[in-house]
Amino acid sequence: MESGKKIVVGVNKFRDEETSTPPCSASTRRANGASAPACRRFGRSAMAAVWEPLWAVSRTALAARQNLMPPIIEAVKAYATVGEICDRLRASGASTGS
Repeated sequence: MESGKKIVVGVNKFRDEETSTPPCSASTRRANGASAPACRRFGRSAMAAVWEPLWAVSRTALAARQNLMPPIIEAVKAYATVGEICDRLRASGASTGS
């Protein structure tokens, strides 16, 4: 690739040599700095709030013939990610087949 025999657009061919970083104003830096503690607080509280709904998904998945949608919806409302929900389903051994 470095020799140019293999062309990779944007890496060794058709690169834009003039890249620029948009300016960051002092007010933007102040706003971002002020929101950082709030983001950390939200992250901690959201993480704590999501554990119970995720455990409910696990418990329901382990129970035979239980409807998984109500606990999944509650987990989503608590800001659980799709990956977190799927991890719980995989860990409980839930299968999608009949």
